[in-house]
Amino acid sequence: MSLHHNSHSLNTTTSSSTLLTTNITLNTINYVHLPLPMSIDTVQVEECITLQQEEQEVMQSIDPDSVTFSGPSLTGTQVQLRVSVDLEGPRQALVTTVDGVLASDSPHRLPLKDDTQSSSSSFAAEVTLSHLPPIDLVLLLPPGYPLYEPAAIISLHATHSWITSASIDKLWACISDITREGVENGGEGILWRVYELLRDGHVLSMLDLCDGPRLCIPHHTPQFLVPLLLSHNTSATSENFEKQSYPCPICLTTVPGSKCTRIDKCGHVCCKSCLSDFWTLSIQQGEVERVSCVNESCVKTSAKNANDPLWTSVGEDQVRQVVGETLLRRWMHLREKRMIEREPTTVRCPNRSCQGPVPRPPLAHEAGDEGYSNWDNLRCCPGCDFSFCLACRKTWHGPLIACSSVNDELIQSYLSAEPKSEERLRIEKQYGKKLIDRLVTEYEEARQNKEWMEANTMHCPGCTTKVEKSADEMREVLRTLLLPMWPEAPRGEPIYPFFNERNAVLRKSLLTRRD
Repeated sequence: MSLHHNSHSLNTTTSSSTLLTTNITLNTINYVHLPLPMSIDTVQVEECITLQQEEQEVMQSIDPDSVTFSGPSLTGTQVQLRVSVDLEGPRQALVTTVDGVLASDSPHRLPLKDDTQSSSSSFAAEVTLSHLPPIDLVLLLPPGYPLYEPAAIISLHATHSWITSASIDKLWACISDITREGVENGGEGILWRVYELLRDGHVLSMLDLCDGPRLCIPHHTPQFLVPLLLSHNTSATSENFEKQSYPCPICLTTVPGSKCTRIDKCGHVCCKSCLSDFWTLSIQQGEVERVSCVNESCVKTSAKNANDPLWTSVGEDQVRQVVGETLLRRWMHLREKRMIEREPTTVRCPNRSCQGPVPRPPLAHEAGDEGYSNWDNLRCCPGCDFSFCLACRKTWHGPLIACSSVNDELIQSYLSAEPKSEERLRIEKQYGKKLIDRLVTEYEEARQNKEWMEANTMHCPGCTTKVEKSADEMREVLRTLLLPMWPEAPRGEPIYPFFNERNAVLRKSLLTRRD
């Protein structure tokens, strides 16, 4: 009997003599007849089976989801490794177009549906990744493994084909060297070494996929690979988080990751029940600044930024996930209210269906400052995209057209407040003192003009045009205009009750009786 093998397959020839071997399982051992090399006796086979069983137990205790054993068959036990590459923290990855042969052209790759596609145009995208899609490796452990026969590689494949064919060839050769070294070193098990090789992110340097700290991943369709990489990175990060346990800073107990929440902005962890109770109570009591990370360092940071209404350590999606939609809406409403109260330059959107807060643009100048122009009165609501003028609160009319009217309610509120009062200072800071002074001047001019018009003019009964009063001359004009209507009034009765609808403006100026 002779044994022939290479790095790709294992071939055995049979003879008239056979020996008893075992079917490897964790709980039972089933004996079958297998042809063996003449140099291996039954005792040696049993020793190899024992070592295989021990190695199998170790691998399944370390990562049972990544290692699968099947068999044994007449040629041995098949092992399937599906290992995700751990980058040991976030790293920048540049995904680009690869020129030349497709990834499926490697003789060691499994065929893929997308291998017939190619991209002639260049593409590049930079993403941040902590995990890469898994690498699938299938090994065959012959009966004489690990003491007398090396493991044989059946297939090697990267999910989504994110490894090029040239890199797959390098990885294939490296794993083949490890399997041979296991036998040369006196029967050392190689499954753990291969597992670590695939899982460790340092293998990327060996595959020429690193450019310093940044990864370079060439692919024949990178525009399709990028979303797949991001999706796997998100799911792998979530799975790793749920497998670990974390101390809760509120209840001071260690809680499994599946019952914890990680704050996105800072990365601190707290158990869901404690965080939900704390945030719910804070929102119900109106203390929106306490809806933040509960870690000691973040609490100090929140205290320093307590006067900044725009600052928050959590996002809307995370608040919704912890406390629900109803409390999220209340939290957003309270934040908007606090923003308007504490930030004088923030105004409410004049759109009645919105009424959201509109902050002042970062580059806008205050009235009277150097570089100020009417463009600085432009405000755009981030909620409804309504563009309006800060001075008149009307639809934006451009920098060259004057405001159609002064905001009387605002100016009356300003004038009714005491000089140098908090209300006046708030309005001046919100709109700018020089702008308020200009609006007050325009308001006073309009008020005085209106009072003078009411006191010194009246509408002409014929054309309703404003006519300035001129003592007796005005009286004679009015008497002439009203003369055709006088016969309708009874003698001795006042005239004005009969002209209420047409000549209401004359009630105070004409009280004569008919002769």
